[in-house]
Amino acid sequence: MRRSASPSSRALAGELLATAVTLATLAGGVRLFDGTSFVAPVLGAALLAHLLVALMRRAGRGVALSALVSLVSVAGLQVWVHYPRTTTYGVPRRATFEAMGADLGGIWELLRSSRVPLSEDTGLLVVAAAVAWLLALLSDWAAFRVGARGEALAPAAILLALVATFGTTDGTILYPTVSVACAVAFALAHATARSGARPVVGAAPKRRVRLPRGLVAGALAVGAGALVTTALLPSLDDGPLRKLLDPSAPATDGGRKVVLSPLVAVPGQLLQNPDLELFVVRSTGRSYWRLTALGDFDGAVWSLDESTGAAGESLPTLAATSGPVSEFTQSYRIGALAAVWLPAAYQPVAFEPLGTPFEASFEPISSTLLVGSGRADSDGLSYTVQSAVPRFEGAFLGSLRNDPEDVPAGFVDLPADLNASLAELALQVTAGRDGPYEQALALQDWLRDGFDYDLDVAPGHSSDRLEAFLFSERRGYCEQFAGAFATLARTLGLPTRVAVGFTPGVALETDATGRTLYSVRGQHAHAWPEVYISGAGWVAFEPTPGRGAPGAESYTLVPEQQDSPLESPAPAVPDPPGPGPDADSPAPAPPAPPSGGEFATEGGGTGAARILALAGLALAAAAGAAGLYAAATAGLRSLQRRRRRRWAGADAGRGAIVAWEEILDLLRPRRIRPHLSETPLEMAQRASRLLGSAPEPWRRLAFCVSVAAFAGGPMPAELQRQVATASSSISADLRETRTAAQRLRGVVDPRPWGVLVRVVGRGGAAR
Repeated sequence: MRRSASPSSRALAGELLATAVTLATLAGGVRLFDGTSFVAPVLGAALLAHLLVALMRRAGRGVALSALVSLVSVAGLQVWVHYPRTTTYGVPRRATFEAMGADLGGIWELLRSSRVPLSEDTGLLVVAAAVAWLLALLSDWAAFRVGARGEALAPAAILLALVATFGTTDGTILYPTVSVACAVAFALAHATARSGARPVVGAAPKRRVRLPRGLVAGALAVGAGALVTTALLPSLDDGPLRKLLDPSAPATDGGRKVVLSPLVAVPGQLLQNPDLELFVVRSTGRSYWRLTALGDFDGAVWSLDESTGAAGESLPTLAATSGPVSEFTQSYRIGALAAVWLPAAYQPVAFEPLGTPFEASFEPISSTLLVGSGRADSDGLSYTVQSAVPRFEGAFLGSLRNDPEDVPAGFVDLPADLNASLAELALQVTAGRDGPYEQALALQDWLRDGFDYDLDVAPGHSSDRLEAFLFSERRGYCEQFAGAFATLARTLGLPTRVAVGFTPGVALETDATGRTLYSVRGQHAHAWPEVYISGAGWVAFEPTPGRGAPGAESYTLVPEQQDSPLESPAPAVPDPPGPGPDADSPAPAPPAPPSGGEFATEGGGTGAARILALAGLALAAAAGAAGLYAAATAGLRSLQRRRRRRWAGADAGRGAIVAWEEILDLLRPRRIRPHLSETPLEMAQRASRLLGSAPEPWRRLAFCVSVAAFAGGPMPAELQRQVATASSSISADLRETRTAAQRLRGVVDPRPWGVLVRVVGRGGAAR
């Protein structure tokens, strides 16, 4: 009896059900993660891995090659999803591997300092994608290469047990039921396919399984899965199994996680979601909107580990100042912050929920407001905070000296293995300065004057990253500047901590009472140091170039500054460094092939034909992948455009901002990108000069964008018409004059793929 060369429908059903087992098990990760934005990249990695290992297996390729091809593909998917700004048109660069290494290097510390559900840190998502790849590889190898059903289901069963043991109480019935049902259905399909494939000498061919019998088997599988899951529920939740494997597991608290280092979210907000509106605040004053302050540094991360109490109408104040304060009220509406914190201007003294009541807690040492244990994050909440904001003068702070008995404990501690050269550096920078204020001001000015602000560096604030930042790179963003300041100041005996929050944001409107509405977006994420000075309390400094806190110029000597999507957009990815051949010069000719070699055969034709066939298949696969990528990118770009315009709606001011952003998108393939320090008018003048186009439409559009950003009230009708006319003229000119190379750059630009993660993770909140 001869077996058919083509796979049967039963074998295909087994492959699909094996994939379903992996997907269902990974989907249960919602019990481990604080959100659902992991679903798209992780399940996408599983689908890609299953598809590739199946194709390689059917093509007769070995396990090692299948593992390598699928691993490289899954890694490439993670780079395009999580690190698109560190690539050059999708091609990884050194910054890509540095960023990924920094994310992966901090995973252990993040796990050690957190409880489930875990924050959707980029490093954890990359590891989850690697787990998805491994599940797909092992299940396919065991089921379809070895023919072992139990071994094929073992990896998924282990992961299911881990999730059930350490996960939250969300979905304790749904996800295990679906996983077990898929597993039972796979086992039945696999057994049927294997038995049908065995040759039996002298036996008559068996008839194909009819559809009704398949339906009955599927129903039995679902029923069996439900029964098994129901029987295991007492052990899978907080029962004996969980207590046996994790005796220190706390009692269920509704699934809220205490995240000790919000600095891990800053790179993602700055790089991946710069335009995503996280929350809005209406306030009578301007300030940094603070989330928390981190006082513990162990050489790897800055963290907060203090107890909280219920947040009532009045909040306790532990670090009062004898200087003047300015009291003002803020009203917040959280949209897509995806965190447990409640932003507030420092120092909050009163709190009140708005709309639907909710529980909140308050940590008095760091003056941190958090959601209560019944919620996983603060998204969708509204509340009012009254703050007493200190207003210091340099002369007042300069007259103060720290009293050792007044300094809070723990805020001068440093790792025992900290490099001694850091203390020597701090002494050099502050030589001749007397008192905590003068020393802190010297550190601030030294960092602002001798270093550059740059998002295109590896994230992280560990001791190793700190040394690289201070002694070699001398460039970074707020995470590195704040961590460096706080660490150097501690070597001098100054109590410090790292505050995390946001700059004021974009002012949208001011009402009749003088309260201004601010839109705070991802690129306003910020970190800054605070120094404790006896008699003044915690005093904020600003070592990050290009930033300046509102109301602090009198003692920091730094005017108010912030990064704004209208004033200085997040920097685009620079061209790859290093020398290389000119783009217009002809490519060097490849070396002549050798006359013989390992592929040569006696007749000279068989080896060459095989090489040509493989090359043709590779080119066809590359062309197909490129076509799929181009189509998907075009669709995501269209989705991004629709979301932007839906965000603008009928608001003429927002419409002007969206028109400007679309023009900037058309300029990127020409390698014309806005500088950090440029205003819209300066950017427009430079672009029209480089393009050799008429400057008037550019000037009109830039003027209207500036009016939309900074002028109160609705935009005049005449300016609305100017926006439409100018943007239409510029857009048409840019599209008509594109070269083939510029069109290609536009097609392969991976930035639109960031929309996919935001759409899935934020439920449509991003634009």
